[in-house]
Amino acid sequence: MPAARRNRLGLIQARAQALGAAPAARSSLEPDFGANLRQLHAGAKLIFEAEGGVRNSISGGNLYGPVLQGRNLSGLSFSRSRRDPAHGAAVPTQL
Repeated sequence: MPAARRNRLGLIQARAQALGAAPAARSSLEPDFGANLRQLHAGAKLIFEAEGGVRNSISGGNLYGPVLQGRNLSGLSFSRSRRDPAHGAAVPTQL
């Protein structure tokens, strides 16, 4: 992997870790924030469970190509490219 890409990935990872630590740090400074955050999380968990939740998994076999997993998806459009045998150029195709 090129050094520039490694550096970008390192920055993204560092930002994600800092963002993940921010609520805990603020909760230790502001008890009301922590209580509200826990209440928000509990409410979100109840909604998630009441709506059936989502559990996506892929196992076994060899998979080739993209995979889309999700819930309540609408209005999506996908395309891919194929090679034009006469010219060798990529030609968009609708899936």
